[in-house]
Amino acid sequence: LALHRAASPRDGLGAWITIAACGRRFTRYDNGGTSWYSQSIAPVHVGLGDCTRVEAAEIRWPSGTTQRLHDLAVDRRIDVVEANE
Repeated sequence: LALHRAASPRDGLGAWITIAACGRRFTRYDNGGTSWYSQSIAPVHVGLGDCTRVEAAEIRWPSGTTQRLHDLAVDRRIDVVEANE
């Protein structure tokens, strides 16, 4: 998921993402992370193995907003813009 801010810090850093797929839950914290030679890891990657659909995704933005998405495709980048509530 590629997170884009509305009221939260740049690119949604600090957001918690919970994915429900294939009867399992996966949780990630978007801290920008680092990788080889200190490059940022963006967007957030969630490895789902052989799952073919994501039943639900919940994003808890640093602003306090919670956003839910349903029935998402896998093996692709999904851009999410923080909803204004």
